[in-house]
Amino acid sequence: MASTLAGVFDDFDDAERARERLSSAGFRREAIQITPERSAWGTGDATYGGRTAKPGGLRGFFGSLFGTDDDSYGRYSEAVRRGSIVVTVDLEDDSQIERTTEILEDCGAIDVDERVEQWKAAGYTGYDGQAKP
Repeated sequence: MASTLAGVFDDFDDAERARERLSSAGFRREAIQITPERSAWGTGDATYGGRTAKPGGLRGFFGSLFGTDDDSYGRYSEAVRRGSIVVTVDLEDDSQIERTTEILEDCGAIDVDERVEQWKAAGYTGYDGQAKP
């Protein structure tokens, strides 16, 4: 079954290194996206594989991955709002999940759930789509 796996990074260079490692491991380059791309920083709009995300910028991008009612939508959106970078990998089947996860983690992907707990300890109460980056 085809699926999409996402890893969140604090550093663009780590995300880029993950893309390169995934590509070297045999994943199709067009199946690996970095959001936001370095060229989109400061524009307020996410990119998806070098193209503008589905309508709605980050909302459209994460909504297409998780659906807007899923908690993951808010957690990943908040991570990007706070400056993180998301690498998504379109997998051909579930047999690729373990290797993909290993590469993302080895390149520095953060645990989004742990990060959310840190934000909550500092007063975070939930994703606000109107909040400034």
